[in-house]
Formats: sequence, structure tokens, C-alpha cells
Amino acid sequence: MSSNKSQIGIYAIVSILVVVFAHLKGPDSFFVGSDEYLLDHPWFFGLVKSSLMLTLLFFALIRAKETKTKLFLFLILGIVFSFLGDALLLDDACFLLGLSSFLLAHIAYMVLFIRSSKRLLEVVIIKKYPLLGIGLAAIAGAIFYALAPHLRDFALPVFLYILAILGMAIFALNRYGRTSPKSFRWVFLGALFFMFSDSIIAFDRFQNPIPFASFLIMSTYALAQGLIVFGILEHFSWEEANAPVAKVSRK
Repeated sequence: MSSNKSQIGIYAIVSILVVVFAHLKGPDSFFVGSDEYLLDHPWFFGLVKSSLMLTLLFFALIRAKETKTKLFLFLILGIVFSFLGDALLLDDACFLLGLSSFLLAHIAYMVLFIRSSKRLLEVVIIKKYPLLGIGLAAIAGAIFYALAPHLRDFALPVFLYILAILGMAIFALNRYGRTSPKSFRWVFLGALFFMFSDSIIAFDRFQNPIPFASFLIMSTYALAQGLIVFGILEHFSWEEANAPVAKVSRK
């Protein structure tokens, strides 16, 4: 448990540094004429930003050595595809490739959320309270409706992406009562922060520039990824702690 706390502390420090760098670049920078600074170069910021997913990947790989579950593969895939998406989105010409990479990351997370749900409760939360799922779908639909007039050739890719992140949020919600309370809270909050972060990206890119967009995007993105990864790691720890003890037969 102490190692988990230290890892979360390290990731928090890395996240704060990345968010600070995000706020120092671009038109909302503290510096006047920040284009003259190396800090404002997209690839330099890319190196700083990549530390988020590399840190999470490092912690996930450490934990993977301590367990035999095959679900770690989907966690690793979600982190790796997110890392690739971060790198590709640094270049506007690679926007669709970056979007596709994050789409694959969301699919990996969806599979992970589904398979990390134990049948502890007979009632599925979405079936018992359908308004929860309808509410998430309504939010996603409202976002696409607001963006649609501005998307043009990107309408279909963005629509598919919104479906993927909506599915991720719904499957995160559906873990309620089927994992530890902490794992459920962290993963579901992470999915919501992911929706919020991607919404800021979409409105800032396709509609109107949003003040302090880089700061808002990176702060919510860092929260989203950290909550999802550490929430899943919490599930694995909870699962191992509650695993049935095999009985040793005596002859």
C-alpha cells in the first residue's frame, strides 16, 4: 500500500510540472512573445507531456510483474495507445491518426472495465437505473450536436470517437458494486474527466478558442489517466486480497 501511495505522489508531481508547462506555452502564456522560447515549440512540449504516460507505464509494468492476471495487457495497451495519441496530436497533420490512437486506447480501457467487473451484485447498475446511462448519452449527444456544424470532413471520425468515449464511461459506471468502492470511484471519475478533457479539445479546435485551453486540457487529462490507471491497479490489489485460498488436501 505504501508503494502505491509513493507512486501516486510521484505521478502527482509529474502531472503538476506538465500542467505548469502547458500554462506557460501558447497565447495564454505568462510570457509576452513566448514564441521566442523553446518552451513554446510543440515537440519540446511533447517531450514534457510524454512523461505522464511513461510514468504510468513504468508503474503498470512494475505491478504486472507481481501478478499473473492477463488483464494487464489491456491496461498496457490503453497506456501505449494514449502515449502514441499524445505524440501524433502534436502535429495537426496527424490529427486523424492521433484520434484513431486514442480510439484504440478507449477500446482497450472498455475491455479492461468489462473484464475487471466481478459478479458481486445480481443487478446491473445500467439496467436498474437506465437514466444514468441515458444522461451520459445525452451529454455526449449534446456535445456532438454543438460541434457538428463546425466538423465538416471530421464529422464521422469525431462521431465514432464520441461513441467510444461514451462507451468507456458507461462501462466504467457499470463497475459499480462489482469491484472495490475506491476502484469504482477512481475509474468512473477518470472516465468523466476524459470526456471533459476531450470536449475542451474539440470545442477549442473546431469551434472557438478557449482561454487557457492548454492548462484545462492537460490538468483534466492528467487526472483522467491517473485515476483510471491507479483505479485499475487498486482493483487488482483488491482482487488478490479477496481471492479464495486454495485448500491443501491431506492424505
